[in-house]
Amino acid sequence: MKMNQQIKTLLPLAAFALTAGISHGAVVITPTGVTASTELAAGYEAINTINGNGLNAPGDETATHGAGSGSGTMWLGSTSEGSGIGMFITFDLGSEMDLDGAYIWNYNQDGSGGRGYLNFDIYVGGSGDSAATTLLVAGSSIVREAGGSPVSAQFEAFSASDVQYVKFLSQSNGSNDIVGLSEVRFSQVPEPTTTALLGLGGLALILRRRK
Repeated sequence: MKMNQQIKTLLPLAAFALTAGISHGAVVITPTGVTASTELAAGYEAINTINGNGLNAPGDETATHGAGSGSGTMWLGSTSEGSGIGMFITFDLGSEMDLDGAYIWNYNQDGSGGRGYLNFDIYVGGSGDSAATTLLVAGSSIVREAGGSPVSAQFEAFSASDVQYVKFLSQSNGSNDIVGLSEVRFSQVPEPTTTALLGLGGLALILRRRK
C-alpha cells in the first residue's frame, strides 16, 4: 500500500515535469546580420533576407512572401561561373546556439523565379568563425519558385550545435549566373524550461526523502 501511494504521488509530478519540458517547440530565429559574396544592384542587398520586407507576418515561419519586382524585398547576386556556382550568403545569429533547420523563402520575383537557390551546401561556424568554414551538409536542395505569386517557406532540416554563423554556398540554380533568396529564418532547439527543471528537481528530492 505504501508503494502504491508513493507511485500515485510521484506520477503527476513526473508527468508535469515532462510536459513542461516538451510543451515548447523550436524557436524561430531572425539573424542579426548577413553578408553575401555579391549584391547585384541597389535594392537587392543581402539585408533583404532578414529584414522582413515582403513577408505578410515578419516574425512567423508560416508567413508568405510577396512577389513584385524584387527590389527592396529580396537579395540577388551574380557570379561569372554560370548556373549560380560559388555564390554564397552568410547569416550571423548573434550568439552561439543549437539549430535543427532553416526556413527559406526562395526567390520569387515576377517572371524571374529561376533565379532562386536550387542545389547548395551548408557551412557553419562558431563565434570565432565568421566565415563559416565547417561543412555541415553537402548537396542540400530546395524547390525553385516560378515567381509572380506569394510563396511559403521551405524547411531545410539539419542538426548543428554551438553555431553562430551559417553559410549557404550555391552549387547550381539550374538556370543562369544570377542567384537570390527572398527571406531566411532559423529554427533553434530550445533549452529545457526552468519549470521542467524545477519539476525534476522536486521529483528527485521526494525520491531521496522516501528512501
